[in-house]
Amino acid sequence: MSKIEVRWEVEDGYVGKSRPQSCEIDSEDISLDGDKEDMMDQVYDEVNDDFANKISFYVANFDEVYEALLEAKKGEK
Repeated sequence: MSKIEVRWEVEDGYVGKSRPQSCEIDSEDISLDGDKEDMMDQVYDEVNDDFANKISFYVANFDEVYEALLEAKKGEK
């Protein structure tokens, strides 16, 4: 078994700011039975798991959104 570094970045539409990330995958976690595309799919799955574990979000204006939703619901009645 060997660890292989995979470098990846978030494509979020922001220009000019590189925010490289990386993770390590175990070579034994990747099956060599398929073709190159199958192997890349497995690597993408590993990167997606890393992304899900590292990247999160929060709603900065929840109170404002809540009030707007209440107002919108009142207008629907």
